[in-house]
Amino acid sequence: GKKAEKKLRYTYELLDRHDSSTNTHSMARTTGYTATLALRMIAQDLYAQKGISAPEFIGQWPECVRYMLRGLENRGVVYKETAETIEDEQLKP
Repeated sequence: GKKAEKKLRYTYELLDRHDSSTNTHSMARTTGYTATLALRMIAQDLYAQKGISAPEFIGQWPECVRYMLRGLENRGVVYKETAETIEDEQLKP
């Protein structure tokens, strides 16, 4: 992305574990909660793309990203976001 005309690299990190208070495994928390939040976005007309959508498509709409991350955070699944300035040379493979 870009901010103040500088190129940025965003990294998201996630570490999740079994929640013993609800007896919910990490896999259910990180995938199941995500799936139900996606369904809620569709039901609330927040995400209205027709047809089959890859999960990455949600990232095209900032309000969907905010909804998803906020919903996960409310359930104790928290992503750590970092942003770093990068030079053009770092973009090359």
